[in-house]
Amino acid sequence: MRATKRQWAHNLLHEATDTADIWHMAAIRKGWQVSTFPPLCSTTGALVDDPTLKAEVLKTWFFPPTHATVAISQADDPVPLPTR
Repeated sequence: MRATKRQWAHNLLHEATDTADIWHMAAIRKGWQVSTFPPLCSTTGALVDDPTLKAEVLKTWFFPPTHATVAISQADDPVPLPTR
């Protein structure tokens, strides 16, 4: 019952059009939040609220694009140690 009431209030708040309605309904909610996922900041600095765009933002944050491959031997490598 409690979860249903929270979900109802949550939906009511997200569909409100007037700021007075929002403050009136926020008093009814008593500060509880139903696990909403806040907007994310994209690489361009814009806030992203679309779930597919949020997925792209998280993908680029946690899985950055692969970098160029590096050769195993470099010009400034030290001389290899002799084998035993």
